[in-house]
Amino acid sequence: MSVQRLEEISPRIAEFAAYLPIVLIGSVEQDIELLEKREALIASGKHKGNTRESKEYKTFLPQECTTIQFEWAVGMILSDASLQYNTNCKSCRLKMQQVDYHYAFMAISCYVLAPWIYEGISAGKQREKSVMHEMQTITHVAFMPLADLFQNPCVQKRKNAVISKVISPNIEKYLTPLCVAAWFMGDGGRQCYKENGGKGLQFHTQGFTEADVQMLVSALSNRYGWKTKATFDGKNKKGQETFLISVSGESFDSFVHHISPFIPDSFKYKLPDVRKPKSRFKKEY
Repeated sequence: MSVQRLEEISPRIAEFAAYLPIVLIGSVEQDIELLEKREALIASGKHKGNTRESKEYKTFLPQECTTIQFEWAVGMILSDASLQYNTNCKSCRLKMQQVDYHYAFMAISCYVLAPWIYEGISAGKQREKSVMHEMQTITHVAFMPLADLFQNPCVQKRKNAVISKVISPNIEKYLTPLCVAAWFMGDGGRQCYKENGGKGLQFHTQGFTEADVQMLVSALSNRYGWKTKATFDGKNKKGQETFLISVSGESFDSFVHHISPFIPDSFKYKLPDVRKPKSRFKKEY
């Protein structure tokens, strides 16, 4: 679909498309007919609540995510996104909050999941130095495989409940470069933001148990050969120990090779400055 055609159908979705990294342009195709139905529903004002029109629109939606949509969503959930069941636990929705300077991450997420999103991005709580932005999908069966992946099998599903995320033993196969890029954009960064602070990277996984963090450490190491470890990061308000994932600077060039094509320019500040002239990752990124 051309940019002009997308702008004609949905200026808002076209705005989100502008944030896509080059490698994703053309890889995430929007269904023209579905977008037109979405825009008509929103224009009617009957997209809010469990209306007849909303129910009818859901019948046109895909019953499962595409590979790209699923991989991106897994990255969102490993970051800050949550999953919430509906009243019968047979469908769920994705919700996410990010600071304002992570707007590009929100925009790409809205574009990738556009058929299931009505409201786009809204301003949330005001922080001391930033504003939180929010986004959420509608409740739909297409997201249930994500719920099954992160739902604790030892905990009974509860209606309208937000899933307490756990890491599945088979998480490695889902940690594709696209997934890791989304995860990194939401909850990753340099180990040190000072000048010449080294090339180490980290993922903020303090919301997961040590056992879950260790599974993620092993999965990243096995899949990419990166030198990773779980690093103690203090205790939370409940007195529980928390851990983040440290990626050694020795693995920086490999990270760049696999992951950087999926990271837009506005997030390159999270990557360490390059000091070696012959590094694969030049400053012109």
